[in-house]
Amino acid sequence: MHPFLPLTAEQEAALSGWLTGYVTAPHPELGRDGPVCPFVAPARRSGVLHGVRCRWLPGDGAPRMTALIRTAMDAFEERYADRPTSLDSLIVVFDGLRPHQWHLIDDVYEEVKDEAVSRGLMLGQMHPECDARAARNPAFPANRSPLPQMVVRRMAFHDILFLHHRPDWFTTYQEHYGHLYRSPDRVDPHYVRLFDSGALVAAGGSLV
Repeated sequence: MHPFLPLTAEQEAALSGWLTGYVTAPHPELGRDGPVCPFVAPARRSGVLHGVRCRWLPGDGAPRMTALIRTAMDAFEERYADRPTSLDSLIVVFDGLRPHQWHLIDDVYEEVKDEAVSRGLMLGQMHPECDARAARNPAFPANRSPLPQMVVRRMAFHDILFLHHRPDWFTTYQEHYGHLYRSPDRVDPHYVRLFDSGALVAAGGSLV
């Protein structure tokens, strides 16, 4: 039995307002045109973006959050096993996580990301003071949200932005999407450059 509960009405309203007013809208500091995340609007229309919460108690710490995220990955894979698409997303809200513990989301994200990538998944850490930066503008903290949360989703084609610099991550990405780079003229040139640099690193080369 998993530990997740439906969002409260207040959380639903906060999440919906953030998704509509920020995530699916353009931002001048993003470093590119288009919404902050171009996949959220179609995911919502398709009904494959799902939000849940887990109760967070004052004595809880990193080990419990790590266990929750691993359980969330299991629940995600089970929920979307019959119709896997790159739009599938599960938002896990940590209900009761206080500001002095928001950093746990960042810490656990770093701890569990290797496992997520190896499973063909991606994680996103988000909270009101999150310092994770936009892929095309390192000066912009793009992952700030009104609720402390972690997002689980499937690895997508655009994730070369986040996976090109580590040989193990790139190799997994290549297994999923390498075939699409056989016709590089059909791919965003920025993605092609990152893919080529990832291939160089994976082969034991250096970017410097």
